[in-house]
Order: sequence, then structure tokens, then C-alpha cells
Amino acid sequence: MKQYRKTVNGTTVFYQDPLVLDGKQIFNPSEEQIKAAGWEEYTPEPSEEYQPTYEERVVELIRQRYSIDDEIAILRQKETKADEYATWYAYCEQCKAEAKT
Repeated sequence: MKQYRKTVNGTTVFYQDPLVLDGKQIFNPSEEQIKAAGWEEYTPEPSEEYQPTYEERVVELIRQRYSIDDEIAILRQKETKADEYATWYAYCEQCKAEAKT
């Protein structure tokens, strides 16, 4: 998706829909309309490599062994399959510890 910016009173402003042109709002304007309103296309500088949050990393690790459906089944049968629940719980705690490092 193309991105646009312009300078207004010495400040860089980034384009967001809708485009206001001659006091009218234009939703989904064409590239020509955007450029005619003084916006210039730009490519943002690449940011540092994405690092998942702690919570995202924990889920990523858990999903290596258990799907969401697996977890729901384990939680639903917590009382009748205590050993399976204990195994799952220990694995989740292990994932949390690994995500912290």
C-alpha cells in the first residue's frame, strides 16, 4: 500500500483517508487526486527486525505442541484427565520460562 506525506507549517504530516479537497471529503481517492492535493509518495525507513512480545512468544512455543482445540479439550477435561492436564500445564510453564530468556 502506498504511503503519502507532506509538510504543513514545518511539520511532516502523513496522509490518512479521507482526502479533503475543496472542503469535500473524498473516500478512496485516486493517486492523481492525492498528488494534486500536495501529497508526495514516500517509502518509510525499514525498522529494526520485528521482535515478538513475551505473550506472542509464549503462544508460539505452546502452539508447537498444542493447538487451540487441544487446549480447550484439556481444560474441559481437567478433572477427568488430571495427568494430561498436569503435563500440559507443566509445558506451558516451561514455555513461559523459555520466553523470558
